[in-house]
Amino acid sequence: MVYFSLTGRTARIARLIEKYISCDTEQIITVTPYPGNTVLVHRIVRKLGPRHRPAIRKLRHDIKRYGTVIIGMPVWNNGIPNPMMTFLESVDWRGVRVHPFFTSGGLYVNAYSQLQDTCKGAGITDPLYVVFDNDGDLVQVNEDQFG
Repeated sequence: MVYFSLTGRTARIARLIEKYISCDTEQIITVTPYPGNTVLVHRIVRKLGPRHRPAIRKLRHDIKRYGTVIIGMPVWNNGIPNPMMTFLESVDWRGVRVHPFFTSGGLYVNAYSQLQDTCKGAGITDPLYVVFDNDGDLVQVNEDQFG
């Protein structure tokens, strides 16, 4: 499993999954940390633009060794976070089965199609959508983005 988490919400879901299945787990961590304030982070991300790819720390595991990978991420600006894009674009996804999950306050419009476009050659299953409220409480988990 590979996941990116800024607020810890995606990490919570990753830990739940890890609790029930035996898997190697990697967290995407940026070399230069984002500030703790999510409003400021989203401002920075908008300013840098969707093509910005921040440097991330090297992963311990070679993703190509695995036939199946669970990928978890929050949704930023209705799409995939820039640090996750850095990772996704660095992997040859041909022949890999991908099981994605997305966390958000409720809007996922472009994230799944962006994942499909980025992970060329992967077999991507329908995603799991996890919705949190503004206080970080789990509201809903479903397989349909419109739930």
